[in-house]
Amino acid sequence: MREEDFRATKQIKFVAKQCCNFKKQCCFAIKQCIAVTDRIVLATKRTVGVTRITVAVRALPVSVAKKSINDALPVIPETECIFIGESKPC
Repeated sequence: MREEDFRATKQIKFVAKQCCNFKKQCCFAIKQCIAVTDRIVLATKRTVGVTRITVAVRALPVSVAKKSINDALPVIPETECIFIGESKPC
């Protein structure tokens, strides 16, 4: 084998090796990107879950307050009307 051919072969092997390394790096970057995307989706799902829980917790005192108010109100017969602090028949 001539020296020129040897150098050319060596260069081709070197370029092929670099290309292979680049492909591996590219694959690794894609895998990392997918992993990050999965984490973002998971974080978003968790955030949505937390938001739903937070909204439910915020809504809970309102419904509890309504129930408390309804329980505290006197039961008024249909035949009575309320006039500023006193009951009179309608």
